[in-house]
Amino acid sequence: MAYVLISDLMYGDTDKRIKARVSRQWDYHDLNDETKIYHTDLVLLDEKGNSIHVQIYPPTMINLRTLLQEGKVYYFDSFSVRYANRTYRPVTNPLMISFTKWTTLEECIDASDDFPAITFSLTPFQDAPSLVDKNAFYVDIMGVITEIGATDTLRPKSRNTETLKRTMQIWDAR
Repeated sequence: MAYVLISDLMYGDTDKRIKARVSRQWDYHDLNDETKIYHTDLVLLDEKGNSIHVQIYPPTMINLRTLLQEGKVYYFDSFSVRYANRTYRPVTNPLMISFTKWTTLEECIDASDDFPAITFSLTPFQDAPSLVDKNAFYVDIMGVITEIGATDTLRPKSRNTETLKRTMQIWDAR
């Protein structure tokens, strides 16, 4: 089956086919009601290690999310390629995918053993303080949690609802 790599996708593509592993899968839900899911998110990886963020909105989400399993490789068809969100991006790709009601998937049962499974971009420990209050990307950092503070309730200016914040102390190997 012919397919393209994630790196070959371009803004506006709707007729491409990719072969990718579901590296991560999670639901974005209402902070006050975990049963109210706004969208399902994925990080897909192709055979060269290229990654892309995917969002699946209702009603498509209801049909596709039960067919997807983290760790498996699939062929994906008939999705929409758009620019990535400006905030909280899980990967550095400037593009992302939205699944539509026409999106189809088929499990690839003969994926090679060396097909990449995970992706991350570790932030050097000393760079972490410069990322406080920046929200363009999620941050991957390696360290040991040495202290977990109590939760505080905040009301951000950008929201009309309260949210929880917790301070954690993280140390590196030094």
